[in-house]
Amino acid sequence: MLKKLFEWCLVNFTSDEYLRENTSNTQYIIDLYSTFLNRLPDTEDLNYWTGELAAGMPRSVVLFTFMFM
Repeated sequence: MLKKLFEWCLVNFTSDEYLRENTSNTQYIIDLYSTFLNRLPDTEDLNYWTGELAAGMPRSVVLFTFMFM
């Protein structure tokens, strides 16, 4: 089951279609919250994660973090 989730996330969040959307860091975090936590991020969480991305944390690391929350 976990393997299937892992594969689905990698396919969807790294697909050409998703990457062509050229989502902002804010939208990327909103997408992750919607997918994994079934809610929108609060302001504090959104600021934290977008700050991490702005500081150079790769999106893949954020994605893997969400997968194991």
